[in-house]
Amino acid sequence: MLTSCSKETEPRASSTYLGGQIINPVSSRVTIKKDNKLIDTVSLDRNNFFLYEFKELEPGLYEFFHNERQLVYLTEGDSLLLRLNTLEFDESLTFSGYGADRNNLLMDLFLHNEKENGIIMALYQRDPLAFEAALDSLRQSREVIWQRYRTRNETTKDFQKVAEAMLSFDNYARKEYYPISHFGQDHATLLRQLPDDFYSFREKVDFNDGDLATLYSYQRYLIAFLNHQAFLSYVDQNSAYQPNALEHNIHKLKTIDEKIVNSTLRNYLLRFTTRNFLARSNDPQESAQIYNLFMDFSTEVEDRAYMREVYETNKRLDAGQLLPEEQVVSAKDDQAQLTKLVHNKPTVFYFWSTDRLKHLKLVHLRVNELREKFPEYEYIGLNIDGEAQIWKDIIRRHGFDASKEYRFNNSDHAKEELVINTVNKSIIVDAKGKILNSHANILSQDFENELLQYLNN
Repeated sequence: MLTSCSKETEPRASSTYLGGQIINPVSSRVTIKKDNKLIDTVSLDRNNFFLYEFKELEPGLYEFFHNERQLVYLTEGDSLLLRLNTLEFDESLTFSGYGADRNNLLMDLFLHNEKENGIIMALYQRDPLAFEAALDSLRQSREVIWQRYRTRNETTKDFQKVAEAMLSFDNYARKEYYPISHFGQDHATLLRQLPDDFYSFREKVDFNDGDLATLYSYQRYLIAFLNHQAFLSYVDQNSAYQPNALEHNIHKLKTIDEKIVNSTLRNYLLRFTTRNFLARSNDPQESAQIYNLFMDFSTEVEDRAYMREVYETNKRLDAGQLLPEEQVVSAKDDQAQLTKLVHNKPTVFYFWSTDRLKHLKLVHLRVNELREKFPEYEYIGLNIDGEAQIWKDIIRRHGFDASKEYRFNNSDHAKEELVINTVNKSIIVDAKGKILNSHANILSQDFENELLQYLNN
């Protein structure tokens, strides 16, 4: 039934289905959510297929997770099949079956935006009018894709809203970031010189649109707007943009509390802002301020419990604490404790994922450079996901030093205990395994200065 519905002119199924095949799966299941609420977890069969039947369906955006997150748009009677390869998640994702045309369009628009991000930094350096003209040109190229789709397919009002949001909100976000990302003069002066109507589009923005609550483009815009508003709170005192600063995040949380009333959006933005600050902060007092503000604003019981756990976990990673005793496995399948990998030498633990090919190459090149410049440190790579054999194959294929590579025995538990929200994170410990910095960024420009500073102390 599913494979026969390759065109939207075929009769609809009496129920609604989402299924497909995962190539190179990294787990045995797929998770389906709507508005950040779990609907179900579906197992893959021995051929890596899954199929889920919705008993009741509310039309709109749904999320599916298999190590990464992506969106699908479903209406009642759809029988949507997807196919993806985890080694190239977004680029490989395609759809067939009833509802496929809509979802292939959304993927086209999503990937189009990803390509645009490769040139956006150069566009930020143009003057305001030239920058606006460039954004209009980018939108026009997306508009062509959308209008071509509309000439061939009927569209509902709800789906049209989602598609047109993808045409607009990424450019809106870029306009919010423009004065922050432009070089050549201080940001306060540039803000005062912007055309009067530069942000007139805000009058059309609904900051509490539940239909778009999980749409990437809309979420990115709201975060950009919040960062812009937070920047205004200190730009006249210090024109440098400081997204990790305490003042910035206090103002950001207060703006969420004032402007965002939709529960899905409000909870997401409060969680996102607080978790990101805690994951980067090395100041216990500042962390406590942000955590307490979150607890003042959040009324969601599950979110409060989750953030309490995140906060307490981060406290266990404060400078001076010993590394958690996570179990790791070597390339020879030997078990060990993370603390036992420190051998009377300050050590940098860095992380990588089997799904992030460009990153895993880049981070190992970075480590090779650091080994040359700072041989006083040991460098240990920790894989955060993937099957053992895939991990071993990558180590062998890329010529990594297998004696310096480990993976976690329980990666989900380790990511929680070590607060691994990004693969760029690294943890620096002293020769006795006491934490110096649990929130370092191995790819940042300041990382080498940080290593030097610890050697001189």
